[in-house]
Amino acid sequence: MCGIAGVCLPDGREVVGSGLAEALLALRHRGPDGEGTFTAPGIALGMRRLAIIDLVTGAQPVFNEDRSVVAVLNGEIYNYVELRESLRQRGHAFATASDTEVLVHLYEDEGEALCSRLRGMFAFAIWDGRARTLLLARDRFGKKPLYVAPLPGGLAFASELKGLRPLLRGAGAAPRVREQGIYDYLSLGAVPQPDTVYEGVSAVGPGRWLRFDGERIREQAYWRPELEPKTAISYADAQEELRRTVGEAVRLRLRSDVPVGVFLSGGVDSSVVAYEAARHLGGGLRTFTVSVADAEMDEAPVARRTAAALGVENVVLPLHVAPRDEVLAVARHFDQPFADPSAIRTAPVGGGSAAALRPRARARARRALPRLDEGPAARRGQEAGVARAAATGDGGMGRGAARLQPRRRGRANRGRHRHRAALEPAREDGHGDDGRLPGGPFAVPRPRGRAVRAAAAGRLPRARRAAEGGAARRLP
Repeated sequence: MCGIAGVCLPDGREVVGSGLAEALLALRHRGPDGEGTFTAPGIALGMRRLAIIDLVTGAQPVFNEDRSVVAVLNGEIYNYVELRESLRQRGHAFATASDTEVLVHLYEDEGEALCSRLRGMFAFAIWDGRARTLLLARDRFGKKPLYVAPLPGGLAFASELKGLRPLLRGAGAAPRVREQGIYDYLSLGAVPQPDTVYEGVSAVGPGRWLRFDGERIREQAYWRPELEPKTAISYADAQEELRRTVGEAVRLRLRSDVPVGVFLSGGVDSSVVAYEAARHLGGGLRTFTVSVADAEMDEAPVARRTAAALGVENVVLPLHVAPRDEVLAVARHFDQPFADPSAIRTAPVGGGSAAALRPRARARARRALPRLDEGPAARRGQEAGVARAAATGDGGMGRGAARLQPRRRGRANRGRHRHRAALEPAREDGHGDDGRLPGGPFAVPRPRGRAVRAAAAGRLPRARRAAEGGAARRLP
């Protein structure tokens, strides 16, 4: 992963550089391989890079031919090879072999419409020096994070809230805790996007772009999932289409100038991905599995058998009881209250897992939480510490917010199902009807008494964005 951050003041005011430097320092864990910045009157862009594609010439920011368009990217454009060839045929000249450079040339030709041409996991920023506009966009499923906050006459953005806070401080703004965000955390175990726990700070929605011209922020959906089933297709044709689609998706994701690995649990989904990766890469593929001491929960034996059948290497990473300091370190990466302990399991192997959103995985992670240390007193201290670490990060929300931690289970659980029914319905994929992730609803105790009745009566208001189409708002 990489990290991006920036401030836009299109009226030409100079951007305070110290805020950007501090923001990139806060994002250094996302990109250990390099740092790049671009500053001009009214704009400051920066990024921390984890080098995956074009290790030699792929440094960012990246420019078009006359340097009027500049881009920074977090993530990867999977179909960049095909896009680059198409752009070359249109007469564009490329200075690098990176996937980031396709963004600036595609923007020159298609503007915001470029988003619908991209396949990948990404969050990017493009500054158009001629039009003096900033374009931000996020991939279809929101794999890569991107947060924004309006400023007087400007806009700040960053990959993480801890990177956004220095930019706000540099502009003389101090984010305040949003009361509804605390309600959301106590109800859902997380703050659903696009909202955050801070007033005036939001996430760019999955499958959406945001354009800022100095007066207005306009946000629009460029993609929504098609949920209508193809009823006319035969079973045999459906099998073939699934094989073709999954095979192509895995093939595109294997493009890399560094070694590629696969997380392998032995379940159907990871086994299919490992099979397709091995088919394209041959015997050089390495798979990785987290092993736990509990035989009932341990997936390593099945993963070993799967790897042996595929003829690939399997690296097993034992997960021991996590010391308190390690738990707090994981919590600090979330920047705001978050109560799904499955992150502790996946921390040894890197990023999160889609499996953490499934009810069975959430329940298993919840059962594992008491094993973090011995005794109820120790567990109470750990829960308090985790809540405080997630709340404060590097000092963001402060002590008052840290006290608003969820109570321990007990009578609070009695209202759990009734309270869930009062909230937005969640689909099987873990998304609400508006595509937001509710987090792990079984990972924390539910509020009881008045809070449950207030939710059932609809007295916990939440600002909602338009589900589709465009929406514009003026700056304060």
